Amino acid sequence: MPETRMEIERKFLIDRPDPAWLAAWPGSREAEIVQIYLTAQPGEEVRVRQWSEGGRSLYYHTTKRSVSAVSREEIERYQIGTDPGTTLVKKLQQNHCAAFVLTYHNEHGIMDWMTSQIKD
Repeated sequence: MPETRMEIERKFLIDRPDPAWLAAWPGSREAEIVQIYLTAQPGEEVRVRQWSEGGRSLYYHTTKRSVSAVSREEIERYQIGTDPGTTLVKKLQQNHCAAFVLTYHNEHGIMDWMTSQIKD
């Protein structure tokens, strides 16, 4: 069943942080993100993401709809099925991000950055 939540996203242009520093952050977890963005309606963003952590990969389908200049409604379907031979999975392999999940005062944030990108 999809999970709906509000997202407040902040983007900052910073120098790439030292992965060793991020790994030392209390409670941090390292992950790899591989994703592709799909055609969407105006004001929407649709993507499929492979999230790999601890030797296990899960696939998510996410739709985000603008609510205001800084917030979006996020509808995420967890653990969608994928066939390794599909075009979608082959395209997913083209866009890689490194990521760390950081926790501060019981709030979770994801710091991620693009490591490779291939455009059609």
